[in-house]
Amino acid sequence: MIWKQKLIGKWSWKRPFISLAWIYVLLALFAYFFGSKLLFRPPHSGYAHDGLRYRSMENGVTPKIGYTWLAPHDDKSPVIFFSHGNAEDIADYEWLFDEWNQAGCGVFAYDYPGYGISEGSPTESSVNDATSKAWKYLHDSLRIPAERVIIVGRSVGCGPSLALAQKNEHAGVILISPFTSAFQSATRVPIFLGDMFPNEKVSTSLHSPLLIIHGENDRVIPCSQGRDLFDKSPSNNKTWLSLPNCGHNDIFDSHHDLLLEKITTFAETNSGE
Repeated sequence: MIWKQKLIGKWSWKRPFISLAWIYVLLALFAYFFGSKLLFRPPHSGYAHDGLRYRSMENGVTPKIGYTWLAPHDDKSPVIFFSHGNAEDIADYEWLFDEWNQAGCGVFAYDYPGYGISEGSPTESSVNDATSKAWKYLHDSLRIPAERVIIVGRSVGCGPSLALAQKNEHAGVILISPFTSAFQSATRVPIFLGDMFPNEKVSTSLHSPLLIIHGENDRVIPCSQGRDLFDKSPSNNKTWLSLPNCGHNDIFDSHHDLLLEKITTFAETNSGE
């Protein structure tokens, strides 16, 4: 039909390849310009500033960053610096922070821009900047030395955690359900420019103690990506923990006691070294 020929053009063996090229270009442009909106999904805030459990950082920190702080038992106890996953805020982990604290660890957790009561919009740059400001606040305002702090990232939080660890002294790193890079968590292979959080590249420069935990049935971020980070890590003190019959969102439920023991033991063993 004439209208089909005008719309599709004359058939040739080149046409499928041209069509695929255009599809790739359109997807690449979409990923480049809207990647942050696809990656970050801030939920409705699960808490409010109460001046006790949940606060905003002071001492001129802008934009406003929400945080929670459970002090360690003494001046030698380890402190966990926690970066949470996507579509959640620090209130979702209140029970977990209490358990870590009861086990002997101090806990400092913060929210990314646009999450919880933190101001701004989440992008790779703004999230990394908020993480750096939170780290500085822990050190300067709360007086916690870096050699006592274990950096812990969960899912998307592994990105800013590794970026932070690359630039700052710390006691160790724990990655829970990590990805090799933001786009690869969806595409599985590096096919687009403008990717965010190059964890695979950053992790090869870290020699500090490392614990990586991943559910074997994770369908959001394949367990193979966590294993890839582990295999390429140059650390002489690293541990791989894969969890059978465990996905992405049930990781703290299906192996609760094991995770509590592994994380707190890692923190106690490596802090202060």
